[in-house]
Amino acid sequence: MGGGRAGNGARGRPPTVEELFGGDDPTSAAHRARDWAATSLGPVESWPAELYAAVRTVLPSTIPMLLWWGPELVQLFNDAYTPILGDKYPAGIGQPAAECWPDVWDAMGPLADGVLAGRGAAHGENTRLFTDRRGYQEETFWTFSYSPVHGADGQVLGVFVATSDTTGRVVGDRRLALLRELGELSIAEADTTTDAARAVARVLGGGPADLPVGRIWLVDTDSGAPAFETEPRPVASFGPLPATPYAGDLPVVREVLRTGRPGRVAGPLGTAPDIGAPGGPAPVGQAVALPLVATGHSRPVGVLVAGVSPHLAFDDPYRHFLDLVASRVSTALTDVLAYEAQRRRARALADAAGRQTALATLTARLAGATDLVEVLDAGLDELRRLLGGARGVAVCADTAGTPLVVDAGLPLTGPLRQRLDRLGTDGEPELTHDDAGGVTGLGARLEPGDSPGGFWLELSPPRPPSAIDRPLVRQLCGALAQALVRARAFETQRAVALAMQRAMLGPVDLPAGFAVRYQPAVRPLEVGGDWYDVVPLSGDLVGLVVGDVVGRGLPAATVMGQLRSACRALLLQAKSPAEVLSALDDFARLVPGGSCTTVFCAIIDRALGVVRYSSAGHPPAILAHPDGSTDLLHGAGSVPLASVAVRGRPEAGAHLHPGSTLLLYTDGLVERRRELIDAGIARAVGVLTEGRELPEGVLADRMVRDLLPDGRDDDVAVLIYRHREPAVFAAALTADPAQLAPTREALRRWLAGLGIADSDIDAVLIAAGEACANAIEHGCRFASGATVTVRGRLRADRLEVLVSDTGGWRETVDPADTVRGRGRLIMARLMDETTVDGTADGTTVRLVKRVTGTG
Repeated sequence: MGGGRAGNGARGRPPTVEELFGGDDPTSAAHRARDWAATSLGPVESWPAELYAAVRTVLPSTIPMLLWWGPELVQLFNDAYTPILGDKYPAGIGQPAAECWPDVWDAMGPLADGVLAGRGAAHGENTRLFTDRRGYQEETFWTFSYSPVHGADGQVLGVFVATSDTTGRVVGDRRLALLRELGELSIAEADTTTDAARAVARVLGGGPADLPVGRIWLVDTDSGAPAFETEPRPVASFGPLPATPYAGDLPVVREVLRTGRPGRVAGPLGTAPDIGAPGGPAPVGQAVALPLVATGHSRPVGVLVAGVSPHLAFDDPYRHFLDLVASRVSTALTDVLAYEAQRRRARALADAAGRQTALATLTARLAGATDLVEVLDAGLDELRRLLGGARGVAVCADTAGTPLVVDAGLPLTGPLRQRLDRLGTDGEPELTHDDAGGVTGLGARLEPGDSPGGFWLELSPPRPPSAIDRPLVRQLCGALAQALVRARAFETQRAVALAMQRAMLGPVDLPAGFAVRYQPAVRPLEVGGDWYDVVPLSGDLVGLVVGDVVGRGLPAATVMGQLRSACRALLLQAKSPAEVLSALDDFARLVPGGSCTTVFCAIIDRALGVVRYSSAGHPPAILAHPDGSTDLLHGAGSVPLASVAVRGRPEAGAHLHPGSTLLLYTDGLVERRRELIDAGIARAVGVLTEGRELPEGVLADRMVRDLLPDGRDDDVAVLIYRHREPAVFAAALTADPAQLAPTREALRRWLAGLGIADSDIDAVLIAAGEACANAIEHGCRFASGATVTVRGRLRADRLEVLVSDTGGWRETVDPADTVRGRGRLIMARLMDETTVDGTADGTTVRLVKRVTGTG
């Protein structure tokens, strides 16, 4: 290796091991004890001067540093780096890097080799690596740099590694984001604690790296019995947990409910989701059971059983994170329970007939209030009027949890805010008195729980206690609380209105191979006069529609909704696109505003690869083939709906090849002012052809991005279909029960390879297993040499499994087998379609299921 010697003491004398590694820390001592002559570096006295210099730079540093030297990248490092090695210390001293880090070398080795080969420095920031340094595959994050160490002749002799373990920060930020999302969860639509728990579980399921699996247990809070005396029930779960809770859960859950203290569940709790670890999903070996408490309840109302990640150390930050998760879940349950209590209290207060005048006045003022500040202002004004113009302040939280303040001459100072925070959660007014016993202040919480919702009135002069009508104050507070709920519900109702608008367009969850994009012209409306629809029909048929009503905005959207619904109903009954448009033509004449509507209707046979279509004055669909050729589907054009009388509508067809892409659209995508529509269609053909190999969703986004003009004033609907060949499975087995397990495993691998969701795979395996078992037991055993065949076929989202045998099924059940014979019932429950066809030549069981996750 190049470079001169670096003397220590007499000029030219190389340093000894004790001189080079002279530090008094354990790592330096371990370096001194290493037999360097047994490594590729050789004895210390033979090392080049550059290596001496590098070691003297690395070892004294107080930040983690590592030095790789020579072609084998032999390791030397300082004491600050030692904790990074974990169990790899002290064996990592003098060890080639590839031997020390085999678990991450596929990712890091090429970077180090590139530096050693002279291609310059390399670095990474917050790089995730799964390291085996503590006896398990640990999820870690690193920021590092690899820098070359040059010799006198410019040759790269080694690699200087500066590294920082950022696991704590990255994981902390990830957990904070999940807690923030959990804190922002709205449970306004949750009528019960079960609804709230399921909403929480959906959020927790979004953090599989820290919360791989979990289950929420609740008790009945309305039974009157203490929570720990009622039987808990599992109401929600997240992660790939089995449907039946682990047997070790329930005793721990009961103990947590009884004591109010966290517990630990040990045992197999399922398999963690796949987060990219080299070994694939790992089993979850432990979980923490945390009490869920609610304000106003002396005992826990539930328990969160949260699985611990098999890829992270269960340390104090992890425990604190789980405590915060349980706190957020408790808050959600508190809100629901408080709202239920609030409704009960409001009903009771409404029975007080003698106080209806003041309550009616406030109710009238709040009747049309949809703003939280408006509600607080009206309520505070009525309370001040009741008590003779007292100064006051009122506070509530908006839908995001931010406090809103309305004051009437009484600013919300720090001491006053603390007083509001201390108000009782039962809605009972709290009073302050002067030395003479007069009431100087009055306040009450407007909303139960920990929400910052309350008011405070400062009375001057003081009032006698008898002048304070506590029941009336409680009634007014109840009315205000209800108004606050309604104001918050207004935002929810607005969201519902938007959802209803979007529902007018058609389905959101489309079969595999489809993608849609919709852009209304008038905001804030979510719909306009254009529409699309995708209608699964019998067998492998799918109906497609795009349409365009004259006009835009809400009037056009109203007409569009009627025509879309009618068109969907006709597709489900008609035999051809032409019949659909002919019948829709008559319907459009009955709908004000329905005339001159353009529609393109098609029916695709995914099994045969054929599309039949008919157009009522609509721009032609575009069909792009894998070889780059394109077809314009204009062979069945006719006039728009309800424009002039026509005798039947034309119909044409086209063939679909595997990989062909069909584009349906409305004219807003291609029309431009002072330009022929043919130019716009040509642009669409170009974009579709160029992106014909892109995923359907990406291609739909590109069509909208590249073709829609700025400042458009028309609605746009885009519908894309990608034709694919069906996937096929085949297996044959003899009438031997021992062959059931291998067949199920082969079928599982085939289904998993298609990307089908685990829940659908389990359902298909159970149903197919029942069919095979029946074929062997009830069919094949009555025919010598009989066989069983299993065939599977997937077209889009429709999975069909055929189980055939050459025997004859027994029609009656032995009286001794009274607990058996449930196979057909199981298959019918798990599958969308189940038929059993028995003939003299054998029996065929046909199982059909619409599956998800095949995109």
